[in-house]
Amino acid sequence: MFKYKATKFIILLSILIILPFFFKFWHGEDLKSKKLLSNNITFTGVITDLKISRNHAFGVITLKVVKANTKMFLPTIEKDIYPYAIKDSVAEIYHYISPELKKGMSVELDSDKKNINFFDKNTFIYNSDIAIISSDIDIKFVQKNSLILR
Repeated sequence: MFKYKATKFIILLSILIILPFFFKFWHGEDLKSKKLLSNNITFTGVITDLKISRNHAFGVITLKVVKANTKMFLPTIEKDIYPYAIKDSVAEIYHYISPELKKGMSVELDSDKKNINFFDKNTFIYNSDIAIISSDIDIKFVQKNSLILR
C-alpha cells in the first residue's frame, strides 16, 4: 500500500514540476506570434486560387487585392513565416483551407486582430485566427506553391 501511494506521489510531483515549464514555453510562443502580428496590416480581396497540402488541409489562399493599407509586405523571420504576404495587387494567406472556401469568395485580414473573415458575396461564412507559421512541412509547402515568396 505504501509503495503504491509513493509511486502516485512521485508521478504527481513530476507532473507539477514539468507543467509550469510547458506552459511557459507555450505562452512564450503565443506572445512571440502576437507581437510579430501586431503590425497594422489589413487587406481585403477576392480568392483567385486555392492550393491545399496533404498536411491537415493547410494551404495557400491567393487573392486579388481589393483594398490594402500597404502595397508590399514580404516579411522574413528566422525559421518561421508570417501567415500572409502582399505584393502589388496580389496577396496570399497561408492557413487551413476549409472545404467551404471557393474561388470568388471575399476575404478580410486584420493582423492586429489576428483574424481572417470569409464571405460568400456579402454573407459572412466564418472567421479564423492567424498565427506565425513554424511547421517545417507547412513552410516548405508555402515556399513551393507561393507566387509571391519565390
